Amino acid sequence: MKLSVLQPRYEVVKTDRVIAELVPRLRALAIAAKLAAIGLSLDAEEASRLVLSMSVIEQVLATPKLAGWDGFGVVVQAYGPRAGGVIDHLYGLAQRHDRQITIRLVKGAYWDS
Repeated sequence: MKLSVLQPRYEVVKTDRVIAELVPRLRALAIAAKLAAIGLSLDAEEASRLVLSMSVIEQVLATPKLAGWDGFGVVVQAYGPRAGGVIDHLYGLAQRHDRQITIRLVKGAYWDS
């Protein structure tokens, strides 16, 4: 799922609004997915929104009600120059919050740039 689907103003210049509105909405969806015993994979979005995406992902991942759920996933654009750093960051988040994160590597829509 793309985070921009859940927040129509998913823009870096609207970071405060995005965090205030999107994190609770995504947290509720993640909890519902856990209760239904299904996975939830998030697209890390375009490179220009990557830092914002990582902030949202970290805040949701830290939710205590998600403890013990292995269904959280992140889709990473493998051709992006920051892919390795994103994977390392996600690994650090997983360790810090004692979670497992499924990482799916994709070519990405912008691989040629």
